Amino acid sequence: MSSENIWKTLSAVDCNDKTEKKGNLTYLSWAWAWGIVQDHFPDSEYHFAQFDHPSGLTTDAMYYPDGTASVHVTVTIEGIDRRMWLPVMDYKNKAIDSPSSRDISDAKMRCLTKCLAMFGLGHYIYAGEDIPSGPSETVKKKTKAKAEIEEIDVPEVKPNGKVRDHGVFIAHDTVIQAINRKEDLQKHFKSNKEELAKLKQSHPDVTEAIVASFKARLATLNK
Repeated sequence: MSSENIWKTLSAVDCNDKTEKKGNLTYLSWAWAWGIVQDHFPDSEYHFAQFDHPSGLTTDAMYYPDGTASVHVTVTIEGIDRRMWLPVMDYKNKAIDSPSSRDISDAKMRCLTKCLAMFGLGHYIYAGEDIPSGPSETVKKKTKAKAEIEEIDVPEVKPNGKVRDHGVFIAHDTVIQAINRKEDLQKHFKSNKEELAKLKQSHPDVTEAIVASFKARLATLNK
């Protein structure tokens, strides 16, 4: 099955009654989301990346110089891989310093549901929509997003092979290219500004490439 058919199948699923609000954030039940994927594609798999910790241990979180961490997952559906990463955050969407094993566990499952959105399941939750877009309906929603992407000053970057193959760049770029409205792109960028600021400390070249991808997509949507 093609990635297009997978997207059409999963993006048509209404996830609204399976979400939970915590503060300004909307969470999709990972157990329900994975169950839906298994109903349609029972051979699907997911794997979390592991990293070397300064202590000498191997952990399922990548730690940054400031003590915060992120988790990374790869989901495979019908032989097609999608990768996603997510900082270990609290309910206020703030990165946690020296996260506990429970914090990391929670972040992993949030990261899994976010990765499933890259296949279409609940993607509108991350893009700022209220309802899924079906084959015979038009989604209409007014938003008041500021053009923050246009205000960012970054050099024109053409990602080299090493950056283009970096898992974090691939995850962001895949989501960026799937967004088809300027307002949704701006909202997505705003929600990821803090993550990008953290990433810039350790991977400035990847961060610049991600921002350049945002700006290039915005230019396309402005045409």
